Amino acid sequence: MSLKRKLARLPRPSISTPVNQQVSSIKPQVEKREEGSVPPENFLLATDTSVVASLKKSRDGADRQQSTLSVRLEHYQQVYSARQRRRSSDLTSTATSVPIAAADASTPEWETTIEQQDAVRIMTHRLSLDYQQGVVPVCRALRQDTLSLSRLALSAEWAEVDLHRVVFLDTETTGLGGGTGIIPFLIGLAWFEDETLVVQQLLLEELGEEEDMMARVHERVAQATGIVSYNGKTYDWPLLRTRAVMTRRPPLPTRPHLDLLHCARRVYRKRLGHVRLVDIEEHVLQMRRHEDISGEEIPSVYWQYLEDRNETDLDKVIVHNVHDLISLVATLVVLTEHYTTLHPDDDPRDQLCRAKVGFRAQDWGRAEQFAQAVVEGQGSPEVIVEAAVLWARLCGRRRDYERAVSILHQATDKVAVASVFAAALHLEIAKIYEHRLKVMDLAWRHAQYTAAAEGLPAQEKRLSRLQRRCKRLAVPITSQLFGC
Repeated sequence: MSLKRKLARLPRPSISTPVNQQVSSIKPQVEKREEGSVPPENFLLATDTSVVASLKKSRDGADRQQSTLSVRLEHYQQVYSARQRRRSSDLTSTATSVPIAAADASTPEWETTIEQQDAVRIMTHRLSLDYQQGVVPVCRALRQDTLSLSRLALSAEWAEVDLHRVVFLDTETTGLGGGTGIIPFLIGLAWFEDETLVVQQLLLEELGEEEDMMARVHERVAQATGIVSYNGKTYDWPLLRTRAVMTRRPPLPTRPHLDLLHCARRVYRKRLGHVRLVDIEEHVLQMRRHEDISGEEIPSVYWQYLEDRNETDLDKVIVHNVHDLISLVATLVVLTEHYTTLHPDDDPRDQLCRAKVGFRAQDWGRAEQFAQAVVEGQGSPEVIVEAAVLWARLCGRRRDYERAVSILHQATDKVAVASVFAAALHLEIAKIYEHRLKVMDLAWRHAQYTAAAEGLPAQEKRLSRLQRRCKRLAVPITSQLFGC
């Protein structure tokens, strides 16, 4: 069938009123409307509603586009005029004192010096060393043992770092993801200088003009002996290195980088679960910020600032960044101090985690000290068993297997007899008796209680092997377990 015939078979649209009649019916109403005899509402009812609606929609759309265009042109003109005023005025030598809101009611205010360098606003805060973030004076950061810090960080290079010349780093960005499209619009740097903690913030007020900001970062990092951040190894530092490339700046200097997020995870994750910086502030530094802005809101606040130049919400971002930097200093203090010296009042879960860190860092003495404190303390059965097994392995390193068995027996007194925790302790004791002390009958007796820890098939295999070895050595075995 030809295309012409197919088109002829298609149903024609039904039109109740011919178009020429619609137009002729509208024309008299329009004439009456011009003479004023028909009110607007009656005019709309008298005409074909679909035609009138279409005409009205077109007219409203055109008016709306024209209005939007006018608003945008006016806004761009205001932004351009403001930019020209800022650049024409020499603000390099001007300084203003601005009080920054405190972290809590007990925190004093401090003064901020502001200067302008092209499109970068430079805000410098100087805090005396007796300033406290929560319950931690920032001055104690300079007295920390770098050897303990290097073991806590699992990085030997930090043993030689001069903490007086370390730079603390935190950024606020235009997005929470990664990639070259994310721009750090606020870069916070903190370091110690004479008897003060200097906190400097670089605010980018015009996109695409990052050269001066990156030059400042390059200069400060070049003077530093190390970098301290919170999730900076994964996010902040790679982002800054990317921006240095994008702005055709020299690569940022390489310095030892301590990411406190990794240290906090090793020590506090078992107790806190989440180890965001705000969690560390609340549960470790014992402080809580008032009216703080959420990290998810920060990008939208900056975009809004670029549009209307209203600094009300931007001030919250600036204060947020300041306290992030100071909390980095305080977190460094607490992590290092509580690893260097045993604090008996610390949570047993934190002490266990520090013992594990010491074991990984081959800091055997400190690991044993923390494990012993947990076993002799009042922790949960799970924590006590983990600490006892770790302590026993540390004793095994120096071939003190009798002491290892004694520690595990001591831990069995603090757990239920038929629990999985007791089974784990019996399993460790059975291994020491079989493979180290070569006392097969005692290994066989303890192996009878290991099913909950290693599973029934593995227990039967262990018992069968021990039974054969006892028979080969002519060692009588009984089913009674000493001490149970």
